[in-house]
Amino acid sequence: MEFMRKTNLGLFYQVKNNSSTLQTKKNRWLSLKKKTVSIHYTEKLDHPLRGMVRCAHCRRVYTPYVKKGILYFNARCAAGCENTTKNLGLDFIVEKIRGLIANLHFTEDELERFEARVTTDLALLDERRENEVEESERKKKRIRKDLRYLRRNRLSLLKSGAYTPDDLVEERRKLERAYDALHDEEWISEQAMRELAQDVVTLSELIRNVIPIYDIANPHQKERIVRVIFSELFISRNTLEYKVKKGFEPFTDRISALDDPIAWLSELETKRECLKSRIRDLENKDYL
Repeated sequence: MEFMRKTNLGLFYQVKNNSSTLQTKKNRWLSLKKKTVSIHYTEKLDHPLRGMVRCAHCRRVYTPYVKKGILYFNARCAAGCENTTKNLGLDFIVEKIRGLIANLHFTEDELERFEARVTTDLALLDERRENEVEESERKKKRIRKDLRYLRRNRLSLLKSGAYTPDDLVEERRKLERAYDALHDEEWISEQAMRELAQDVVTLSELIRNVIPIYDIANPHQKERIVRVIFSELFISRNTLEYKVKKGFEPFTDRISALDDPIAWLSELETKRECLKSRIRDLENKDYL
């Protein structure tokens, strides 16, 4: 585009407007910018343990990268993060994980003590349990009787002023909570306890048998084993912390199993399906 411009001397000359040319160049530059995408987002390499290892303090992920043919992990921690270990080699993490797996099962000595203690304690449990069950049933019977009384005499209790409406509701709820608490304390049968103990022993043996397989597995097979057992891994300086998947928690507290196996197994009853699920995971060997 051209237009006339007047000078101070009264002369006119033509001026060429290059705005369209500049706009064209700008549009071309913006177009190229949009098409330029970082390799980080378009080319996600299949490195083992990607997205699974995090900083224990700021929870930022350790990202895998290759340098001179060796796989490393780097964390860009948040400002002020206490973790001083920003770079790790895959070999370091693999060896630390092996140590974790090795501590997630009974040793031969622990297994022998556990099975002997379960057998002895279950034999002593029957007589004590019979008395406890009878006492629990008496308490539950009294509570049911009190609840029936409140329902049948609600109007008379309100008219007499013995209870306000809110007091009556609260009394009923208190009795129901007491009944539910007694129900929750009901004990599993001796046979069920023995089966649960056997599930624990089976899972312990399966975890122990994973270790030699882990030792000879390639990095991606190792990753699959890790993902079967662990839900999260955290680095704190040179320490690898972890969180196991549901069903493996019993082996993080083996001392309690040896001290009081019956109480330990009673708490495990609610997690029995998780135990069986983890047994199936390891028996199927889908990680190979």
